[in-house]
Amino acid sequence: MTSSSVSPDPTGTDAPLVSDSELTDPAAPGLWGPPEELDFDLSEATGGRLEHRNEIGMGGMSRVLLAYDTVLEREVAVKVFSAGRDNEAARQQFLREVRITAMLGHPGIVPVHDLGSEPGGRQFFTMPVLGGTTLREQLSRGRRRTVRRDLLVSHWLNAMLQVCDAMAYAHDRGILHLDLKPSNIMLGDHGAVMVLDWGAAKRRAELPAEKEELGTEAKVTGTPGFMAPEQAAGKLEWLSPAADVFSLGVILYEVLTGQKPERGHSGAPLPVVRAARENEVDRVPAELAAICEKSLALHIDQRYQDANELAQDLRNYLEHRATSAFRAGPVLRFRRWRRRHHSLSAALITLVCTGVVVATFGLVTFLQHRAYTKALDRDVQVDRKDHGLATRQSRWTRSRLERLAPDEQEQLNLAETLRREDLARYLTGHRLQMSLSALLAARGGRHSPELGHELRMLWLEEMRMLRNRGDTVAVRRAYDRMLGRKQAVPWWRWEPDEYLDLKELRLWLAANEEQPQPIPEETKQ
Repeated sequence: MTSSSVSPDPTGTDAPLVSDSELTDPAAPGLWGPPEELDFDLSEATGGRLEHRNEIGMGGMSRVLLAYDTVLEREVAVKVFSAGRDNEAARQQFLREVRITAMLGHPGIVPVHDLGSEPGGRQFFTMPVLGGTTLREQLSRGRRRTVRRDLLVSHWLNAMLQVCDAMAYAHDRGILHLDLKPSNIMLGDHGAVMVLDWGAAKRRAELPAEKEELGTEAKVTGTPGFMAPEQAAGKLEWLSPAADVFSLGVILYEVLTGQKPERGHSGAPLPVVRAARENEVDRVPAELAAICEKSLALHIDQRYQDANELAQDLRNYLEHRATSAFRAGPVLRFRRWRRRHHSLSAALITLVCTGVVVATFGLVTFLQHRAYTKALDRDVQVDRKDHGLATRQSRWTRSRLERLAPDEQEQLNLAETLRREDLARYLTGHRLQMSLSALLAARGGRHSPELGHELRMLWLEEMRMLRNRGDTVAVRRAYDRMLGRKQAVPWWRWEPDEYLDLKELRLWLAANEEQPQPIPEETKQ
């Protein structure tokens, strides 16, 4: 329809296929020649409703005019046959285009407002004036862009999805377009996408009868480079929605690679990924390349059977779902799922990271606890040995007393003294072993004030016991050992009664031995 608003391409890359005489005669009426004057009064033909403004463009068989509707007070496009193409066959084809377009009420297909004819019988119809640019113009500009072409491709893919939806609607009603190309796709200024120019469209129900009527001399309608193999071969009985799918595949190929498909030795197009690499454009995802290559299959049964199947795969790709053209591995399936559920995947990743941190912390804590437990087990074994040794020493002491002290009371007094001394030594050793185990835990980072208090009480008790025995050398040795330990153990602040006991021991040492080292500053209040 309004594809005629785009100036024809003399190279023939996007021009409709016409007769040989027209292709060889650049001055053929209504083709590449200069615009012809309107040979009838549009206002008179419409009873004064339409006023001719100017010409929007022209194609091989028709012209598109810009007119003003005085009743509805709006601009409309008027498509009218070129004077040089006015014959009965052309009129029938023109009327078929109008009727086919009128029966397709879809947002992606330009509607027909009205049908009329001029006094000489030449017909015309009106339609909306579309704002925007064709996909052909955008593709041409996109080739010159080197920055963020991926954004353009994403925009074009969404436009292709709308085109496929419009064509799926037409296919459901038995209509084939048969001339899909970038110049017949209009991208509106406000996101609308329209499929234009249904002049070559056919009803599937009419194809066999039309073939019998036209015979072998029937012209092949369509655009070279965009026609399916069966369409280019003129085998009308083979035409199906898959022919339009092939044309859509050619458009998709150009969107992805920046060029039209080039045939290899087998006749099939070069792989999409290879063509994109040779044309130095962005990498094409393998899944999208598979969709395009399935659309371009030479055999009809290997393509998508209609535009609805192609639209479904494109929609699935854009929504990060599985497609019928590509078998994805587990990594790609996970990526699809993550993109579809972005918030949930982010929450799961956060949860997994948190779980790893908690598990690591728990493992470290478990290992530290196991080491602490093993140390306590070793201490228990030592305590058992000490208990056995103390028992044996008690028996030996009792036997000595029986031999050395004949008097029973004297034996009891001496035994009590030795028992208390042995018991104190045993208890001190036992508590010291337990405290050393706690010291191992403290070195692992678990310090506590109770540990410091326990250690101070042990050493004070040991020095008091040695002082009561009058062993000045042993008291001094224990005192010096206590001062040496302060580098390995955090001492914390001493309690007042502990400080008094320490001061008393220090005075006792001063009176009975040489001056000891000063009391550490850490022990002072």
